Amino acid sequence: MKTIEELKQEVYNHGLNDHIREVFLGVLEDADVASLSPKEREIYDARLKRYRDNRACLDYAIEKGVREGLEKGLEKGQQEEKLRIAKSMKEKNIDSATIAQCTNLTIEQVEAL
Repeated sequence: MKTIEELKQEVYNHGLNDHIREVFLGVLEDADVASLSPKEREIYDARLKRYRDNRACLDYAIEKGVREGLEKGLEKGQQEEKLRIAKSMKEKNIDSATIAQCTNLTIEQVEAL
């Protein structure tokens, strides 16, 4: 009788497409878990839970970081666009108060351009 590891190696050596290979490996993993003693199964379940908890935390942190990064990037881009528009308006000799009102910049920010 072959071990689970030998069977996994055969799956890799048979040149199966990725989907079929993953199905077979999943079945072999399930069979390997099913053969564990109650104590080994308890350890396996605890490790799996820890892995899933850590993965969920990591996924959340990445998602939150990406979301916050996008928001900061959009805010920065909007601010740069306001400054570009204000500078263009200033070059056309539009008064600072009007520019500030149109761009939601302060008069000080407009005059600093």
